[in-house]
Amino acid sequence: MSRIAIIFMTHLMLLAFVPANAVDPEVEVEHDPASLLQLPSSLNDGPAHSGDTPTEWLQSEECVAATSLTNRAINSMLGRDDCLRKVGITRYRVHPQDGTTLFYDSDSREYRLPLDELPPSADPNDFHANPLVSDPGLSVAAQSRLLQFLALPIGTQYANALPTTSYALQVRPGVYYDTGAFESTPNRFFPGNIALDNTAAARKRGNAVFNDLEDSLQNIPVRAQLNNTFKGLFASDLLQAYADFFYAGRGDLRGRSYFARGYSGDFGFLIGKAETAFGDLGSAPMLVSHGAVPVGAPGVIDPSTFTHAGINQIRLTRHWDSDTIETTFAIEESFTASDVIANDQDLHDWPAFVSRVRFSPDDFDSYQIAAMYRPIGFISPTFVDRTTDGWGLSFIGRRANSERTRAIYCGAVGGEGIGGYIFGGVDAAVVTSPEQINALTNYGGYVAFQQVLSRSDELSNLTTNIAYGFVDSDAVMANQNAVLQQAWWNLLWNATDSVALGIEYQYGYRKIQDGNSGDNHRFSFIAQFTTPSARSTAAVLKSTRSPNQTLVRNRRL
Repeated sequence: MSRIAIIFMTHLMLLAFVPANAVDPEVEVEHDPASLLQLPSSLNDGPAHSGDTPTEWLQSEECVAATSLTNRAINSMLGRDDCLRKVGITRYRVHPQDGTTLFYDSDSREYRLPLDELPPSADPNDFHANPLVSDPGLSVAAQSRLLQFLALPIGTQYANALPTTSYALQVRPGVYYDTGAFESTPNRFFPGNIALDNTAAARKRGNAVFNDLEDSLQNIPVRAQLNNTFKGLFASDLLQAYADFFYAGRGDLRGRSYFARGYSGDFGFLIGKAETAFGDLGSAPMLVSHGAVPVGAPGVIDPSTFTHAGINQIRLTRHWDSDTIETTFAIEESFTASDVIANDQDLHDWPAFVSRVRFSPDDFDSYQIAAMYRPIGFISPTFVDRTTDGWGLSFIGRRANSERTRAIYCGAVGGEGIGGYIFGGVDAAVVTSPEQINALTNYGGYVAFQQVLSRSDELSNLTTNIAYGFVDSDAVMANQNAVLQQAWWNLLWNATDSVALGIEYQYGYRKIQDGNSGDNHRFSFIAQFTTPSARSTAAVLKSTRSPNQTLVRNRRL
């Protein structure tokens, strides 16, 4: 596997330095330059521009701002032919297979405008998916024919419903140095796993690793995403089939998310493995470590890798008031396998029930309130059903200034019996006797500040984050986690849409019920190599799409 990872990383590094707007040689031979349509020679020949005279048009802020040939500028100018001509675009055509509009400058360089598609899952560790500086997006491949059999047998009316496929491959080599130690592998910076002072595990202090998913130089963390968006299939507006996998080392390939979701009008559904509706990874501050989420944030964690994970669920969604308000109800698989001390009792596999309301006044600001109910119980040796009620409330928000140069992220969560739904590592309930189970009180929160230090365009930027989070639990057993804290600062540089570098300092503190404690300081350096993306063309084209199309694309998890 190590040889494959090295070859893969080398390939990504080569791709990373290919300009995002470079012309694919195959594109050049698939059309006759003479067949390209010329832009109209005057405003009168072009589409109507309501409310603008030609003079007002050419003096508009948007037109004056279009001074360079970038996909972002072309996006904002779509339909405004004189502005397109001002930045050098002279010809255009519609792709015969996927329907995208392709623009060309005088040197035949191609600029593509994407189709509508639902965004991928949020990842607070992906430098290239930083919501403050860029829309989420995957690399865009040619329209997929792999799933053609899903549409053609149904009838010719679904010929245009074939999926648009996007993908992403990513490797994240790094080096991590800890002044403290952890009780067990992997070497993830997980406060609930920090070694306590004066214990055998604490003797490993001062350790450096190159892969925090396993202590090895043989493997490099690899992540792969595949996203198929169907338009108009089964009378829906959009359907999405999405999968997100990562390689955890030693042949361990894990599916973090894999789900299908779709929308018809203002109603939507999701079925599969996705982040819990109780949390919002899109509003979690950024950390450089793979799969890391701040202590105190609502969400589910994989107990074997200490990374954020999806959970099996069925979810129904309703959007209101032009998509500014979202209401969601979800039935989710309960997480009792990891956060309940069962003491040899067989726990019920009862589901958890989650509802939330999210208010999104614009494409960044977001405020969410969620409620959870999860029954926890077992059949006692006397065949009596012993149960306790787990419940929780959470608030999550993010807000940016109008210039999108700084943002605040925050969250708070509290309740009883919800330990597994708060990042950090506390228990939700304890079977105290063969006839009794008690839910524990759990609460936590986090706050973070993000600043854009420099930005040359939407793909190249330098940002910094500083944050703090905590979790508190009324532990009843001597070795149970009672208090967990985390603080960090990082500096993230997106050099291109494919290459990013990050440095980070983290502090973690752990205290158990009997008063023993331990802490750790981690210094990290991460390089991220990703397949070149179409993020530069991912802006919503509000001037040319109906309100419903625009809103559907912005519907995140």
